[in-house]
Amino acid sequence: MIDILSSSTTILSKDTLSTIERISLYCFIETYELSLVFVDANESQSLNNLHRNKDNPTNILSFPLSDTIGEIIIDLETCASQHQLFERDFENFVIYLFIHGVMHLKGMDHGDEMEEAEKAVRKEFNI
Repeated sequence: MIDILSSSTTILSKDTLSTIERISLYCFIETYELSLVFVDANESQSLNNLHRNKDNPTNILSFPLSDTIGEIIIDLETCASQHQLFERDFENFVIYLFIHGVMHLKGMDHGDEMEEAEKAVRKEFNI
């Protein structure tokens, strides 16, 4: 199950939100409780400073709260300023980051295994 929280979701299309929900179901068993929160750059900077001691905004943060509960936070302002660096349109980049966050919630760290898992999901959903 996924809960999407934020008034900022109005800038994302229904197709993008639907894809995010489908990816969540594809990657997690149905009993996993996932919250996806969209924030602005000020909020992401505050959270990044609090949890990672980095005093700058970040595009995504992932918080595994237990084996069956997690939270992903995506900064839409930072995504808007970074998506072209990744040669992706804005909404595609948000989905790309969501997949990245999901892999962290599944216990993966940056490296070949995580990259291969991300590629497989991106291929499955044409991202």
